[in-house]
Amino acid sequence: MPSLKRSCIELLQERADLFKMPYHLNKSDFVATYGNGSRIIFIGLDEAKSYQKLQSITNVDFVWIEEMPELLERTYENADLILRGGQGLYKQLIGTFNPVSVASWVYHRWWEQKNEKIRAILARAEDNRFIDPEYLDTLKNLQYSNYSLYLVYYLGQWGILEGVIYDNIDEAEKVGKYDEVIYGLDFGFNVESALVKMYIKQIGQKQWEVWCEQKLYKTGLTNTKLVAELKKIKIEKNAPIYCDCAEPDKIQELFDAGFNALPCDKDAKPKVQIDFCKSQKIHYLKDSYDLIKEKAGYVWAVDKDGKKLDEPTKFMDHLMDGKRYGLWTHLRKFVNANIREI
Repeated sequence: MPSLKRSCIELLQERADLFKMPYHLNKSDFVATYGNGSRIIFIGLDEAKSYQKLQSITNVDFVWIEEMPELLERTYENADLILRGGQGLYKQLIGTFNPVSVASWVYHRWWEQKNEKIRAILARAEDNRFIDPEYLDTLKNLQYSNYSLYLVYYLGQWGILEGVIYDNIDEAEKVGKYDEVIYGLDFGFNVESALVKMYIKQIGQKQWEVWCEQKLYKTGLTNTKLVAELKKIKIEKNAPIYCDCAEPDKIQELFDAGFNALPCDKDAKPKVQIDFCKSQKIHYLKDSYDLIKEKAGYVWAVDKDGKKLDEPTKFMDHLMDGKRYGLWTHLRKFVNANIREI
């Protein structure tokens, strides 16, 4: 549901406003009712028994499953069943997703086993006439830094992402006992401005346990709008916010607005910082959808010969960078003040 609020619900609200279509969104049960009597029911299906949420729904003519491979196959089957109660003349189920892995049940069910009732539609980035040109260039340039990502996200081909960096991080339902809170912020405009909240507990002389929570992931934020978003989040007073040091003017504006905004420490190469993060016991909260999604696509860059480089691919990395800024800058002083890599 947190993901739906930031993506599908927001998108459909924008389109209804654009076309001057009257609607009402009930924010307690997340049902949108439109002027012609149609309803859209939004349901988060990210739990093991989430299929049970579908069993009492009737009179459905259309089902849209976003990020279909992230559902359990059983949940999909229950979504398919509720279509049979629809009264309309036309009933359809659509699943949308990036074809990240051939290990997915989606691939096994419909690509390995042909089904004449299923239609697969390939929509590449260039087919989207509303796409941001800068983002399109980013996707094109993946061919030079990570060809596996290029095949999946630009060409829309089934693939297997190799070289995932944070393969040792698990997901947690809630935060455990912690000693302090810090934040990491990566600035953006055409790409996402991303804020990660980190709950930190020291568990050894040079060891910490950290729970990471996504607090902001949004494009189109000027600094004025960013300040407004941060005020909505109700950041703890005096909690440090470690920001990309390449943006000193923005950091100063946040500081002037009352936030404890500080430049991050970039005196070591990304691999040194990443290795430090990997050496800690880190959990991502399960409702931090984009944080978990970025982790899955955060991979090492490779050269033209396929050799892995000591730097991450610059793609789907905004929350990853925010987390790294915060943990490295805040904790490295307790480990070794002179850590460097020339």
